[in-house]
Amino acid sequence: MSSILEISLPAVEPVDPVGELTSFLKQPAGTPDAALIKTLGIAARRQLEDMLGLTLANRNFVQYEDGFPFFPYFQSPYAPLFGAAFPFYFGYGPVASYPYPAIGGLQNQMISPFEKRLMRSPVTAVQKILYVGTDGKTHQLTPGVDFVCDFSSQPGRLTPLPGQRWPIGILGINTVQIFFSAGYQATSQQFVIEPAIWEEELQVPQYGYIIDANDNVWVQTVAGTQITGTSRPAFEAQPVGGTIAVDGLCAWTNYGPVVGPWVAGQALLQPTIVFDVNNNLHLLNVADLTTAAIEPTWATACGVTTTDNGVSGAWLCLGPNQPGEQNPSNEITSYVGDIGIPEQFKIAIMILASHWYYNREPVTPGTAGTVPLSVEAIVQTNRVYDFGPIPS
Repeated sequence: MSSILEISLPAVEPVDPVGELTSFLKQPAGTPDAALIKTLGIAARRQLEDMLGLTLANRNFVQYEDGFPFFPYFQSPYAPLFGAAFPFYFGYGPVASYPYPAIGGLQNQMISPFEKRLMRSPVTAVQKILYVGTDGKTHQLTPGVDFVCDFSSQPGRLTPLPGQRWPIGILGINTVQIFFSAGYQATSQQFVIEPAIWEEELQVPQYGYIIDANDNVWVQTVAGTQITGTSRPAFEAQPVGGTIAVDGLCAWTNYGPVVGPWVAGQALLQPTIVFDVNNNLHLLNVADLTTAAIEPTWATACGVTTTDNGVSGAWLCLGPNQPGEQNPSNEITSYVGDIGIPEQFKIAIMILASHWYYNREPVTPGTAGTVPLSVEAIVQTNRVYDFGPIPS
């Protein structure tokens, strides 16, 4: 079974209630209905999300599963025919496309039977997967390192690495948790996901990074946006703390591997790199630090600092946690697009909010008729159909 919870509210609504929506309703600035107009804008956006099956305002979610997808025929009497030697399902790959019938067949028209689809679209980031292993402990999987994310599909998809399968875990209620972000931005905004891999003549901003084959994070230290050279430096030959002074117009410092997620009450020394709840990397920016009891409000832009436990500038944001050199060479990891909300959706939000603003009764006065897109429409799109037994 799959279920989902919203774990954050949108930072920005796709329709500004003070400017756009108030103007659309032909109300004056500072109208006494300002709070009502704001509520109507949010409600209209949520109603359209329910009707469209799309997330119109970007926010964070956690999707719960009762286990990972597994081999679909494990209980079949034919299962021994497809044992661990069956490479497509059990992984000695990556492997080339395995031939299968045009209709039916083991894969049931799916390239991978281990595919997991996310319940909100469009997906803009996948932070992590937590699962309960056979040892009864919680383990973490990192996108691009332990599994593949498809950001171009609606719904977004997750699969194991090419030729592999999901780890063996416990089957039980909500034993797998998928943390991800989905939704459009309020304005036109480029959506870029690229692996942190060195390329020749690559533009790299100050505090941008790459990850070498030893899993070490190299941070570009020259101010401004610089361009790498035409020959890859010998990153792997340098120890943690080492530097590469000249790479085209770039210079690099090795800050070691990502140690893991931020943990409360932990004593840390430089160099340390952690990732936050939003899956952004942060470099310890002071000589030593004991982290706070409560996770800080993290900076999200590259080069911006975060205060932790009262220490100003304790962490320096390096941007989204991207996979490095360890990615399989045949795995698609780069996505570029625009995730600004389409204009027709903004118009739909304003029209629906206007309809509710000027039609405040669920029935037409003087008749037995109901007002369209009113209470009944809201109830229909949010009704929970449960045919299970009633608890005694």
